[in-house]
Amino acid sequence: MIFRALNLWRRKEEKRSLSQRFMDTALLYSGTKYGWGKENLQEVDCSGLVSGAFILNGFPIRTTANEFLTKFFTIKTDMKFEDDKVKAIFFVAKENYNTPSGDRLAGYARHVGLLVGDGVIFSAVNPYAKFERIDTIEDRYDSSDMIVRELDWNAVVNDGGKYAFDPDLQ
Repeated sequence: MIFRALNLWRRKEEKRSLSQRFMDTALLYSGTKYGWGKENLQEVDCSGLVSGAFILNGFPIRTTANEFLTKFFTIKTDMKFEDDKVKAIFFVAKENYNTPSGDRLAGYARHVGLLVGDGVIFSAVNPYAKFERIDTIEDRYDSSDMIVRELDWNAVVNDGGKYAFDPDLQ
């Protein structure tokens, strides 16, 4: 009986689009402790959560929020949630700011979260990965512009693991 249930689940999983599987995987991080520069299920930061979903789906991509914005989430879109698309909200700094790895310049994406519903973001922030209403977190990033982008799967597939071992994140 258990084997049959697993086969039914597997068949259902195979019918899900890559975008839907990516989002399902990202949600595995719910409640995961925040850890800057981490992307495992014990500790994760905002870009690590997105990276982890890629890695667990067979795409070895580990990079920063800014690189996700400029290399992979390049399709301009609206903030309307769509089940078959991966959309991310980026907070792009209006002014220079510091991170544990050094200073970042204005125009750099300082945070990324996944759009998981109308007006709802899922991201890793201290103390853990969680769901939040977008209108409740805008103050946290008041010195940033909010940008919404859709994932370009062609850019992901054509990456070939180039971003698998970003030396800035080791």
